[in-house]
Amino acid sequence: MDYFNFIHSSDVREHLRRINYPLSSLEAAWLVWENDLVSIKEKHAAWEELIRTMPDCVIEERYRIRKQDSLHDYLKRLMKLQKAREDAFCLNEKAVYVYSWHTRGMDGYRDDYEEAFRTYEDCLQAIRRDWPDHGLSGMKFMVTKLGFENRKLRKSAWLNSKLEIMWMEDGELPDIFEEDRVILQQGLNGLRFDFPTPFEAGDILEPYNGNAYGSQTYPFVLKEVEENLTVSGYFQSAHGGIYADHMHNYLNLEYYREDLEDGKRVLKALSRFLKGEIDITLYSEAYRAILEEEQLKQVWPVSFEEEEMEQVGLRGKAEMFYPGF
Repeated sequence: MDYFNFIHSSDVREHLRRINYPLSSLEAAWLVWENDLVSIKEKHAAWEELIRTMPDCVIEERYRIRKQDSLHDYLKRLMKLQKAREDAFCLNEKAVYVYSWHTRGMDGYRDDYEEAFRTYEDCLQAIRRDWPDHGLSGMKFMVTKLGFENRKLRKSAWLNSKLEIMWMEDGELPDIFEEDRVILQQGLNGLRFDFPTPFEAGDILEPYNGNAYGSQTYPFVLKEVEENLTVSGYFQSAHGGIYADHMHNYLNLEYYREDLEDGKRVLKALSRFLKGEIDITLYSEAYRAILEEEQLKQVWPVSFEEEEMEQVGLRGKAEMFYPGF
């Protein structure tokens, strides 16, 4: 199995393939765990193949994860607990199921429950009814189980467009040992690795958004790739200003391939400065001019004809800001 497929970023994925990066068993297991767009069923299939085909190893103690003598045994235990939790969620008891839907981007969202269903399967049938097959692409659903006698019973599962469970919120098993509860809650969360990336200072990047839900991407300029999957970079505020910050998990980053327009042109100038292609003087002048131009667009009179504008010595907006348009 090609475990690089579990990396969201196509740029990082192809880079690791190109350099023939020697993926360890622990790294492969973590890449499967970290992907939040594949179903639990797909993750279990990948881990089962890993157990069959890759060597076992020790998991050293790390933040949020205790030392484990066998990665293989730990994965088997984790899969067993996840399967038991999923079965308990689908078990019909004194509860009802409701669902909400989410699409890519910020606009597609619903969290008001119009119907309640007595069984998990009835809820899935309702989703299929409300969203025919041709309408499921790019969707995910949150199914919530609500107790009508035990009001504290509230468990949620996120489903992909195939209506397979991707991950679950809450819903811990009540009658398990504390060590198993920690495994179920933490999984492989405490692991961190330093994978090689193709990125260099000055590159304009964006978070992966190929199958994202409820989020919008934004470009930023890379300053440095740091340890523990972290990068530092320069981001742009809503008002156009530049500020420095950090972003976690560079395995989710890709090159920004769209044209930078309007105020985002500042990022292009910053990128060229960090790459040594222009000096600080030209960058600072470009930064000032671009922001002033964008501010002027907001106040430029738009309720007058071109001839009226020329009568008072103002060029038309198209000529002023888009010469040659």
